[in-house]
Amino acid sequence: MDSVRAVLSAVREAGVGGVGGEVPLEDVRAALTQLARVREDVDVWELALIEAAQARGASLSGIAADLGMTTRQSAESRKLSHA
Repeated sequence: MDSVRAVLSAVREAGVGGVGGEVPLEDVRAALTQLARVREDVDVWELALIEAAQARGASLSGIAADLGMTTRQSAESRKLSHA
């Protein structure tokens, strides 16, 4: 994640268009690839934690609130999308 943060910081500093190409395309693409892997990990972690919370008696409404969602259907949908 540190390399993603470093590339993002450099891109912000150079501007999105990259004045003079200070941030090589290869670095930006590598950061995007890393970010996709992190997103996959987070999805797996989230599903495991939702299931653990449910196994311990948490309601989907409560889990939704923990995830910053407003409805139990949102949490259920999130769970199903990770399964």
